[in-house]
Amino acid sequence: MSDQDALTPKISPSRRGGRAGRMEARAGQGVRNTSASATLNAWSLTPGDPATRTLVIACGALVSELQEVIRLNNLAHIEVTAVPADYHATPDKIPEAVAVKIRAAKQRYAQVLVGFGDCGTRGRLDEILEREGVERIEGAHCYAFYAGLDRFAELHEEAAGTFYLTDFLARHFDKLTLKALQLDVHPELKSDYFGNYTRVVYLAQVPTPERLDRAEAVAAWFGLPLVVVETGLAGLDDWLKQADQNSAARAAK
Repeated sequence: MSDQDALTPKISPSRRGGRAGRMEARAGQGVRNTSASATLNAWSLTPGDPATRTLVIACGALVSELQEVIRLNNLAHIEVTAVPADYHATPDKIPEAVAVKIRAAKQRYAQVLVGFGDCGTRGRLDEILEREGVERIEGAHCYAFYAGLDRFAELHEEAAGTFYLTDFLARHFDKLTLKALQLDVHPELKSDYFGNYTRVVYLAQVPTPERLDRAEAVAAWFGLPLVVVETGLAGLDDWLKQADQNSAARAAK
């Protein structure tokens, strides 16, 4: 278990085993996590030629996965900074928070990318990115670019009343859902928020028994069936490598 997982508040699973037991062989494949305090608001001081460096401004929910893609592809010239993931509870904060980081980064990086979907900003984030000339990953939210746009559309068509989890959201369900909606102190509101949901879909980037247990615990809290879809990191991997190739091609002209 990573330090981040160990420190994360979580619903206590009613049991271990089940699907988790069948995934025991993958237990050693977890994504390397980086302390949120080291990435949320601090700019990297990695030395290097500003003409060759790229900064990804990402939702805090994507930082660990982006850093893993960077490590696996040896993209040492790409750095990541994040906007706190809990801004999703107040999405009107997201566009300006991203804009502030873009304006600062343009003085220090050859390329700036944004690892956010629309994320409830109602198009305001895209307006800012168009004005600043900055690209973001394609998709309305992280569920779409993890699953792939076509696969996510299929999942949504199967059951519109789906609650989606990622590795990050499974770890932080208590904080980002129960506490954010005050369901920890007002459990009677549960049906008001989630009465129309019919299933939980766990989009697993790097599944481990621990993470699967947490997804099963979330589904148990809802009282709904759990569907596990292993996505891996392909969505982030493809986007980041393509953006990097495009940047290199522009620099070579």
